[in-house]
Amino acid sequence: MFKLLESLLQQLQIKFAMLLWSIWHRHSDKIWNNSDPQPQVSITLTMQDYSQWFMLVGIVKVVPLLNLK
Repeated sequence: MFKLLESLLQQLQIKFAMLLWSIWHRHSDKIWNNSDPQPQVSITLTMQDYSQWFMLVGIVKVVPLLNLK
């Protein structure tokens, strides 16, 4: 997995890391709070977190995490 991450552009590395974090966060939320969000909700929340993070660090152009069309 780390070889895969090294081969990705930095922006994709960040997206991938945030997606993994989101999966872990949703998993923990399910265990500790008995929450069961739909996968689409998790993806949407991850994209929002990604966009907000990039705005906070001053990057204007945000590439969508997934093309959901």
